[in-house]
Amino acid sequence: MNKQCDLCIVKKRKTWGVSVLLIISGKKEGLAEIYNQLVDIIGVENTEKIYNNLKGQQVTFPMRLYKTEYVLQEIEEKYDGKNLRELAKEYGYTERYLRTLLKKGK
Repeated sequence: MNKQCDLCIVKKRKTWGVSVLLIISGKKEGLAEIYNQLVDIIGVENTEKIYNNLKGQQVTFPMRLYKTEYVLQEIEEKYDGKNLRELAKEYGYTERYLRTLLKKGK
């Protein structure tokens, strides 16, 4: 194993007839920046899964974790007429936007 960059060394293996690259644990300086960040956040195994399944694709993550429909459903269930500020904070929206959602939802 290369002592300067153990993590960036890859092995090829065949999985269902497709060559798959594996990251070997160790140092990570040789990884592309995004994979380096992913290793820090989710670990080597999950980074390998992302690499093997999504490599070459442009992936954009929405700013909001939840779909608008889900947020509306939750707000309608939890809104008691007085707690809109707390709900806005919980779901990361403004009170004004939640009022708009509630009006459109009814």
